[in-house]
Order: sequence, then C-alpha cells, then structure tokens
Amino acid sequence: MIEGFKVFVTGKELREHLTTRVAHHQERAEWYDKNNADFLKSPVAANLSKDAVKDLLAAGERHRARITLFQFYVDHIPEDEKYLLTPHETDNLELTEKASRNY
Repeated sequence: MIEGFKVFVTGKELREHLTTRVAHHQERAEWYDKNNADFLKSPVAANLSKDAVKDLLAAGERHRARITLFQFYVDHIPEDEKYLLTPHETDNLELTEKASRNY
C-alpha cells in the first residue's frame, strides 16, 4: 500500500522532461542576459531602486541555477529505473504547471 499521493515516473520520462526544462531555462537565462544588459544601459534603469535592479539580475541567476541542477539530474538518472515521486518532488522537478509558472 502506498500512503499519500505519489506517482511513478520512469527514468527515461524524467530525463526527457528535464532535458526540455534545461532548454527552457537556457532560453530564459539568455533572454534575461540580453534584455537586462540592454535595459540597464537605458536612462530608465537609472531611476530604479537597487532592489529592482537586483531582482532583474536575480531572475537570470535563478534560471541558470535550474539549468545546473536539471542537467546534473539528466546526466545521472538511470533510464531503466522507476521513481516514486511526491507532489512536492513533481513541483520541484517542474512536472506540474504550477512549478513551471514560477520560473
């Protein structure tokens, strides 16, 4: 008997999903890098608080952190295993829509 709500995901499914999330976060990090660089040179940026600038820069860093984490998982997850995931784990691995909206 399994207590609580858990789902089984194969290593292959997990690796495929995480590979797409790596690509997503790479695109977003590149977008932030380009747009932040352009924006921070603009006169409007001079009127921003240090917290607002910090938040802009942190957004790209969050995407880069996800790339590093997810690529590590992709490189080390055996495809022939099954994983029993909790809702918290599915959120952290961005298997659900809720988690995907946060990044």
